[in-house]
Amino acid sequence: MMLTITSVCKAEVWVVTSVESDLSHLSMEQCKRLWLGELEAIDGKRVFVVDQFTTAQERTEFYTLVADMNQNKLRSYWAKKIFSSGLFPPDSKPDDATVIEWIKQENNRIGYINSDSYRPDLKVLYVIKKVTKSDEK
Repeated sequence: MMLTITSVCKAEVWVVTSVESDLSHLSMEQCKRLWLGELEAIDGKRVFVVDQFTTAQERTEFYTLVADMNQNKLRSYWAKKIFSSGLFPPDSKPDDATVIEWIKQENNRIGYINSDSYRPDLKVLYVIKKVTKSDEK
């Protein structure tokens, strides 16, 4: 008999917006489509997303878990999108603090942050949980 024990990493990546936003939640598919430029509106309202710099661990986890893409696949995806449709990837911010400040400027802005950076003036739209195998017996 094999027993698998898993644990959830303490910090998660959260997709957030301003607490003033009309948005209440997002699905993983909506997150994927928003950040890949395939969706521009939720419930008929235009929204804008922001990335974190390519060096940010949150970005790696976000794209790995939501879009099943590593940085190489993501670069290739956007190169094709730029060439075929003229769409560009979301702007990038260097860290959680600048993502939060950008989000707070307008109610239709969405970003992802490390859960440890959460503040009460943010609304969590989606939680990206990373489950890892910690022990197998």
